[in-house]
Amino acid sequence: MSEHTLYIRKNKKYIGHSTFYLNQKNAIITDVFIKEEFRGLGYGIKLVKSVIKYIKTYKNILKIELDDMSDIHGINNIYYKCGFRYKKLHYGPEMIYKI
Repeated sequence: MSEHTLYIRKNKKYIGHSTFYLNQKNAIITDVFIKEEFRGLGYGIKLVKSVIKYIKTYKNILKIELDDMSDIHGINNIYYKCGFRYKKLHYGPEMIYKI
């Protein structure tokens, strides 16, 4: 599995980042962080969409999974707005983005 991190900046200043992993068929987003003063301004959605766009450049990736389903700072709403959907699994719900 290879680790990747994308950063989001405004006027060359760090606003946040997302860390994700790629293997042969799947991607796993493990972290999305936006500095507190920039939350609620659309930067989280912009960052997640950029991650999805980047992952789609790898033609072998079939889906994007989330490592953590806790809804810290409303992140699950951001994932939903970016196209992730809930899927019921035997151990509980999971959000997945199918490519």
